[in-house]
Amino acid sequence: MEKILISACLVGDNTRFDGGNNLLPNLPELNEFYDLVPFCPEVQGGLATPRQPAEIRRGIVRTELGVDLTQYYIEGAKKAYSLCRFLGIHTAVLKENSPSCGVHKIHNGNFDGKLVDGMGITAAYLKSKGIRVLSEADLESFIAELRDRRARREAYLERQAQWQEEKAQDSQREKPRQEKRDFNTSHHHVGGGNKRAYENKSGGRKQRSDFKQKSDSRPYSGKPGGRKPFKGKSASYHANRPKPGNKKGE
Repeated sequence: MEKILISACLVGDNTRFDGGNNLLPNLPELNEFYDLVPFCPEVQGGLATPRQPAEIRRGIVRTELGVDLTQYYIEGAKKAYSLCRFLGIHTAVLKENSPSCGVHKIHNGNFDGKLVDGMGITAAYLKSKGIRVLSEADLESFIAELRDRRARREAYLERQAQWQEEKAQDSQREKPRQEKRDFNTSHHHVGGGNKRAYENKSGGRKQRSDFKQKSDSRPYSGKPGGRKPFKGKSASYHANRPKPGNKKGE
């Protein structure tokens, strides 16, 4: 089964900055289509759990005390992509609002709880590498998309199976007709296109050839330009017959 990357906190791992998690209720539905690969970029980048909350401001990830943690977030993003490339993963489901995993929204960097449009470090890096990134808010529509895709695939396979069955039935109906044609050809029935084949097999052609040779051996009647049939009279009868204009005995 194809694999999908998912933020570790979304599958129940306690990797949040406060040591908690964000377990999703519809994971079994997603698991029907994918093997889930949990991953926390912040932990894998080298940060501890629990840890000081951090937010992005002007491309830099800092804690509320001003400590720069950007290098840890970049390292976690690179490891996330390496894992996707190694396992052939093309889609990731990430935790919204996170400085590493936010897909549509992140905190504004003032630690006042307000959100702005933007992406976390890992989400932006994966997207730049061609990985499709989704947040947990996109998960319901994504599962509906997967179900629709599966239904269309099953309908296609059903049509293919039906077509193969109809093709097999047509082949069975055609087989007796083909056997009949083969039978007619092999037995050379007289008539139509098989008459010549019958004459060749039975010797009819040879008999006609013999008749022609006998006709060629008949004597000429004396007239230039060809032969004259005897019409059953003997050759001596025609030789002794009086010529026109002479009386018998003259």
